[in-house]
Amino acid sequence: MRLAILSNPDSWYRRDLERAALERGHTVLGLPFSGLATLLGNQVEEVSHPEHGSLNVDAVLVRTMPPGSLEQVVFRMNLLARMEQRGVQVVNPSKSIECAVDKYLTTARLQQAGLPIPPTAVCETAEAALAAFEQLGGDRSEEHTSELQSH
Repeated sequence: MRLAILSNPDSWYRRDLERAALERGHTVLGLPFSGLATLLGNQVEEVSHPEHGSLNVDAVLVRTMPPGSLEQVVFRMNLLARMEQRGVQVVNPSKSIECAVDKYLTTARLQQAGLPIPPTAVCETAEAALAAFEQLGGDRSEEHTSELQSH
């Protein structure tokens, strides 16, 4: 099997995953996301990386999603989804990554599945965060400390 591992190039987990795959006889390409490119045209779609050229792989193991601009992250996610559509086994699939990095979506899906979740506020401004903090009960540690002192 020809396997691409998308990860931080200097990480211990990448070295360990590469070692384990090589021990099992797989060809391994350890790659950072930052060089991925695709060429579209004439009903052909080729994914490449400057370190390895064309990525004709059977599987892709996505170990991390590095920060980037909105356009970079969207490109990476769409590229993974397109690879899945073309029959490449992608672990973790783009929809799983999307849910994992979006804590709001994760929490909403847990609630939708009927699992208990703590009261959770999601907002974008400091003012909204402070209002939510108060709405959720504020700093109960002060209240708890007062109760302990009075007993």
